[in-house]
Amino acid sequence: MPYVVLISGTSTGIGRLTAETVARAGHSVYATMRGLTTHNAGAAQTLEALAAEQNLPLKTLEMDVSSTDSVQRAVDIVLQEQGRVDVAVNNAGLMSIGLAEGFTEEQVLHQMNVNFMGSFRVSRAVLPHLRAQRHGLIIHVTSIVGRLLFPGCAPYCASKFAQEAFAEVLQYELVGSGVESVIVEP
Repeated sequence: MPYVVLISGTSTGIGRLTAETVARAGHSVYATMRGLTTHNAGAAQTLEALAAEQNLPLKTLEMDVSSTDSVQRAVDIVLQEQGRVDVAVNNAGLMSIGLAEGFTEEQVLHQMNVNFMGSFRVSRAVLPHLRAQRHGLIIHVTSIVGRLLFPGCAPYCASKFAQEAFAEVLQYELVGSGVESVIVEP
């Protein structure tokens, strides 16, 4: 049975490749990104053209993980169109590089808002539906710096440590529900 898969951060990199790969496997993919009609319009059009050319079950969808309302709107659209969500891939993220004391509070809060809170928002939006259907998967794309530290990326490391802690605790809380929370550390 094909799964319904919601993926955040699909404009480039791992998110985009995941969306293409999962759609080619025959699953219904909602490839989300922010700025679908502005700064990511080209990325969205490229994915949509690929889906049309190869007859892939892939649709782009506006979702800004830094906004609870945006995340909920996207999840609601998927549920209206498909009746379910089977897999959520928390991939959206950003990486800031520099000495720790050089970051402003606003920059660190932005890093945490996207990387950690974004994952939290998406998970929180899909979990009631996954629990109700008694199956599902939440994949958290973190980083090796969610376990090891490197100089020059303190806010990024902190955000990935937080994301991994959330994902691991979530897995314990989901035992017996049919829903799993897993971590992928590129």
